[in-house]
Amino acid sequence: MKTSILTALLLVSSLISVKAADGTTITQIGKLSFAVAASSKTYSVLILDSNGSLIHQEYLATNKLFKLDSLSDGKYTIKVLDTRKNSIAVKTFEIKSETKKDLIVLN
Repeated sequence: MKTSILTALLLVSSLISVKAADGTTITQIGKLSFAVAASSKTYSVLILDSNGSLIHQEYLATNKLFKLDSLSDGKYTIKVLDTRKNSIAVKTFEIKSETKKDLIVLN
């Protein structure tokens, strides 16, 4: 009998935390979550797929934790923009599924 288990792995390109010159940070928390802390009063967060298509956009005035466990396999980018739509911080990451198979022999 074979058992398949789907395990999501987050492969982060570069560092676990990105810190911009103005103090804005995007920090990986666990496997599929990112905390965004911006130094400006209001900002927007964009989540883009590998084609640059917008998956999620949110306007914020406080720090926020983004849980991304519902995303499919692929490469994604989190961008933090100021009120003038200037890029403050950018983090690119990849989600890859790994299938583990166990073989159980029955007599």
